[in-house]
Amino acid sequence: MPFLFKKNLFKAPLNLRVEIIDIGKHIELLLNIEKACFEEHMQDSRQEIIDYFSDKKATGMILFENNTAIGAMKGTQISETNSPGIFSQYPFLKEKQKLTFYSDSIAILADYRTTLVLDFFIHEIAVFVKRYGFEFFTGHARVRRGYSRLLQRRYGAQKLDSYKDWQGFEEPFDYILFDLKTFPTLNGFSYFLMLSARKVYALLRTLKNEMVKNKV
Repeated sequence: MPFLFKKNLFKAPLNLRVEIIDIGKHIELLLNIEKACFEEHMQDSRQEIIDYFSDKKATGMILFENNTAIGAMKGTQISETNSPGIFSQYPFLKEKQKLTFYSDSIAILADYRTTLVLDFFIHEIAVFVKRYGFEFFTGHARVRRGYSRLLQRRYGAQKLDSYKDWQGFEEPFDYILFDLKTFPTLNGFSYFLMLSARKVYALLRTLKNEMVKNKV
């Protein structure tokens, strides 16, 4: 049953946090995540990432465990370029183009791919794109290892189409859609509590590190 992941949000480790991508600050982190999570023929180069974020509509998030970047999501508004043919099949997406976010990629380092981490990151992504005013979230999800199926079963994604060989990657992908209007996120007070707990943790960790440093 979808949406049971909400129960895990307060169980997620306090050392998890997200930052909005600043390409000047985060380019090396994005490159490292690309290399660790995707096969070489699927990786974006430095220049491709820089060019991607030269579009003012492009944005994304970095997922951290303490100060280690362990995941990333980048995306932009849906278009015929990133979703070829989807407007003719689903005219409502053309009508809702300005309200639909297309995720170019979501990645988490293999050593950190737990249910708690994924639940936390998917929730933060949903909060993030909702704040930008989007009502729908789309993307091409890998069928390999059950990733698309997981997004459908655990988070309520709807499969709109399937591709046997998306962009020449020689593996199947599903085109999925989240209706953010029905996607549950923590209410204001609960979300404030979660953020506050993480900020307190980060502060205490910083103080501890300073104390250790001063003793040395």
